[in-house]
Amino acid sequence: MRLALLPCLSLSLALGVAACSTEDPWPLRGAGGGGTIGGGENPADPDAATDGGGNGFTGTVCIVDDLSDPHACPALSLARDVLIEDAGGTIFTRSDDTGAFMLSLPGPTVTLRLAADDTLLVPSLDEVTTTDGPVEAKVVEATAWEDTLLTLIAVAALDPGTGAILVEVTDASGPVQGATISASEPNDYGIFYDDGVGGWDSAQAGTGPGGLALILGVATAGAVSVGANDGTRTGTDAITVESESVSFAAITL
Repeated sequence: MRLALLPCLSLSLALGVAACSTEDPWPLRGAGGGGTIGGGENPADPDAATDGGGNGFTGTVCIVDDLSDPHACPALSLARDVLIEDAGGTIFTRSDDTGAFMLSLPGPTVTLRLAADDTLLVPSLDEVTTTDGPVEAKVVEATAWEDTLLTLIAVAALDPGTGAILVEVTDASGPVQGATISASEPNDYGIFYDDGVGGWDSAQAGTGPGGLALILGVATAGAVSVGANDGTRTGTDAITVESESVSFAAITL
């Protein structure tokens, strides 16, 4: 006797797959979903970054196209699809079309690496505090960075094995002017202070109106301690510096 196969079963056998499954397929993960290398988190779960006892946080990518005004955060399309990861590179996500992201990392202080795979942005490391609401994760725009280097030290890129630090010194009133900056690791080009008119001056005695300093060519030998002293107060920040990257240091006096 010849058995008549159901159309669905015939198709399944022909293709070698279960073509008639009624289960929904895995949804696609859009930009902004979290993940871990080697698994451990469902990348399709939009709530993954808030699972596990509130260890997740949200933030927005801030494109720095003017180093003398690092918090301006202009609305640039470059903030889309930026890779954001922990300093070890094992937990990661990407920003959505608005620059927003969600990441599964315990706080309260986290060092983020941004744009490690981007040619239009400079790989940047920003230490953020996750307990104050959505974080601002800063990353430097590549053309602005190249222009800054050419203006200050007449080269378009730092030497391999060295990085840069943008230091911001504040107190309860805002930016601190007149603070001198030091670093535990040597640097190739000295320390430049904001001059108050959008530029930088290595001959200046201390931070300008923006409370900013730029250290170029810092040796990347592990953690770097950055210090600030305004004559009456001192403060430090221990940060990570990586080759040909920009690290952001925040010191409160």
